[in-house]
Amino acid sequence: MRYNIIILIITLSFTLSCNQSVERKNNIQSRTNKVENINHEQLIGSWVQTIPGLEDENQGFVLNKDYTAQSINIHTFKYDKWSFSKDTLFLSGHSQGVKEFGENIDTMLIKKLNSKELIIAPVNARNLEEKYVRQNNNP
Repeated sequence: MRYNIIILIITLSFTLSCNQSVERKNNIQSRTNKVENINHEQLIGSWVQTIPGLEDENQGFVLNKDYTAQSINIHTFKYDKWSFSKDTLFLSGHSQGVKEFGENIDTMLIKKLNSKELIIAPVNARNLEEKYVRQNNNP
């Protein structure tokens, strides 16, 4: 009986450690997946997402050909310009209509990009992905 319990404990320990190794490997792969060969033209356009709690309203940003940017339905933060390098999108802007003025650059890792969808994640919180869809499908 004691021998069976020891075998059971060893088997469970081995099984749990294997599952954790697979999960760790999957997490590493999802963090290192990169979108390659991004060009300026693919990012140009209006990108929106539903506002949580207000499913009939959208928010987002417009990326223009001249690297200027505008906020869409974001009233306290206005985007001014944008740039990108390899798989990273930089959105620069300033606060508006609040007591303290502040400028900021959002640095976002581009996880997925196609003609209809953009998925980005802050570089300091890569597990927090934000999904945007192209508005009016006009690049």
